[in-house]
Amino acid sequence: MKRIFIVIISTFVLCGSCKETIPAFSQQMRRYLPYQDGNIVLYTSSVNDTIQFVANNVDFTDEHKHSFGCKCGGVTELKGNMQSETLSIEYLMICDESKIEINAMIKHDEIVVKTYSKKYSYNSYAEDVIDLIGDTITLQSDNGDNMILRKDEGIICLSIDDLKYQIIL
Repeated sequence: MKRIFIVIISTFVLCGSCKETIPAFSQQMRRYLPYQDGNIVLYTSSVNDTIQFVANNVDFTDEHKHSFGCKCGGVTELKGNMQSETLSIEYLMICDESKIEINAMIKHDEIVVKTYSKKYSYNSYAEDVIDLIGDTITLQSDNGDNMILRKDEGIICLSIDDLKYQIIL
């Protein structure tokens, strides 16, 4: 009987020991990738090649509480996909209290052709991350190509197969 009582008490302690509230993914950070499912985004290259992407599978962390088995750390994320006939852009933005990591992959028929990334370190208790980042984020690929994200516009510039594409507004 004593063992059962100890197991029951231990379970309550474990389940109730971590009730940290993790905020929803930042509305301010969502402004850099402001897509919603069904949005259509057009890009044109310097040789007038036009690509149309449709946003889908856009998802972001809602406010939630950790409980049993928590991994307390305040990690939130935004992820999504933009799809054309044969190309896709998959993106992921992860935020916690000390860093932001942004990754984007361009795939051609499910084969990764280019990856872009950018990391920011900051102190969430002393710095406003938006002041640190500004209005534009420049992601870089291994070969030095850039993908540019602009607040409220999303991905405004990217490179595919050595061609630079600009958003058509």
